[in-house]
Amino acid sequence: MSGPHHVHALAGGATLVTAAMPERLSASVVLMFGGGSRLEDERLAGVSHFIEHLFFKGTRRRPSSKEIADAIEGVGGFINASTDKELTAYWTRVPAEHLLPAELDGGPSPATPPALDASRVVMRRRRTEQAHICMGVRAYSYLHPDRYVLDLLNTVLGEGMSSRLFLNIRERLGLAYDVHSFTQKHRDTGLLGVYLGVEPKKAAQAVAAVMGEMRVAREQELTDEELYRAKEFTKGRLRLELETTNGVAFWLTYQQLLMGAIKTIDEEVALVDVITAQDVRRVANDVLGGPMQLAVIGPFAKDTSFRLAIGA
Repeated sequence: MSGPHHVHALAGGATLVTAAMPERLSASVVLMFGGGSRLEDERLAGVSHFIEHLFFKGTRRRPSSKEIADAIEGVGGFINASTDKELTAYWTRVPAEHLLPAELDGGPSPATPPALDASRVVMRRRRTEQAHICMGVRAYSYLHPDRYVLDLLNTVLGEGMSSRLFLNIRERLGLAYDVHSFTQKHRDTGLLGVYLGVEPKKAAQAVAAVMGEMRVAREQELTDEELYRAKEFTKGRLRLELETTNGVAFWLTYQQLLMGAIKTIDEEVALVDVITAQDVRRVANDVLGGPMQLAVIGPFAKDTSFRLAIGA
């Protein structure tokens, strides 16, 4: 990202963040709003995504979806939007010479979820050839001081083909076709989850194997090689994400909207570099020891084996 960013308070109450990237041939605009599915009750479930799509159906100036698309795609650009748990984003990326002035704090806070007091299994019986399993524990918000440590733990556990879950559960044991971990962070809570795509007869064994990998993460510190590789993976992904004007635009608006301040790449990298193996084990014990929540879709009559696997 070349050059510093600038934050401007606009008269209407919005915040504008700009970053000059004169070496790029494209320009990106992101409009991000502090609203998403976590703010919806049962009666309004899905309304954020519905509203997102309405904005592409027509405006006063461009009354049809075709005219909206033509304004961007007609110059070779891209236009899209996305709805998340706590924010909705609209974005466009066009050749720099076609950038026009836009014709961009957070909304209400969602209710904090209640504490989890026990491990649970939710099962949906379906006649599928492959069982789909998602398991997870409560974790940290995007404001938590240990959020970077959590990301390193997730990287070691299940990010990519060199992760523990992939190498041990798929390659060594042959228990799953797809296995990976992920994190989601919200303002007041978060989660660390694992997805498995498995042959039904191996499903409970695969879940037990994931629990075993989580236990190892709590009991043993990372090797120097694992810690180094996880840090380089995290820093490399960050730098690659910021290669494009679109990546920079999302980076700036996400931080400004949700965190109220913007860190530079160097500041983010520095926070990753100081993490130790002891930090990762400490967070593993704090997070992975929580009540496990398990969802299963597949041709199963009972959930007994899954409850046993997670200690529910």
